[in-house]
Amino acid sequence: ITCTATHAMLPFYMHYPELIRAQLQTACAQYERTFGRWPRGIWLPEHAYTPGVDAYLAECGIKWHLLGAHGIAQGDTRAFYGTARPVVSPAGVAAFGIDEETRYQIWSRDGGYPGDPRYKEWYRDLGYEMEWDHLPQYWKAANVRRNTGIKYYRITDRKADLGHKSYYHPDWAREAVSEHAGQFVYYRGMQATKLAEHYGVRPITVSAYDAELFG
Repeated sequence: ITCTATHAMLPFYMHYPELIRAQLQTACAQYERTFGRWPRGIWLPEHAYTPGVDAYLAECGIKWHLLGAHGIAQGDTRAFYGTARPVVSPAGVAAFGIDEETRYQIWSRDGGYPGDPRYKEWYRDLGYEMEWDHLPQYWKAANVRRNTGIKYYRITDRKADLGHKSYYHPDWAREAVSEHAGQFVYYRGMQATKLAEHYGVRPITVSAYDAELFG
């Protein structure tokens, strides 16, 4: 799928149709140059949507987009299946709602997998730890410290101060990944069974996230 040309939240620009068209057409043309075909789906910036955006998407050949669960729940028309089935807009564009239960498991540092003490601590980075003179010259642009991507510490304890983190052990993290992957698949099976019984149809669970979440 594609995105917009820049991080333009389209509902803010409904009075500027030429801007919306430019955002979509530029992004789609770049996608085609890269992948050899026109995109069929789109990740709208912040999943921001308002009635009328679908007409621009359809005009540009986009068939579907992703939407937060609240966007499905707060639509003008009730979504009978919630996020378990796509909702089709008046312009014929399908909106796939991102499942909240899944999102919590994957995204939440408090109750989800990212808070496991075995995983890397994202916020403690070598760029802020190493002595300034030891950092490579090209890394000193504007004379400010920034992330290098090199992180030696693990979450340890979600409530612990960054200065009290313990060293990261890759083998421990691999164990966590295996455990969490198995649990994730098991829970999705339970969830699908429950939704199928409730709605009487085979459900769809959409689990989609920003790539930055995966490092």
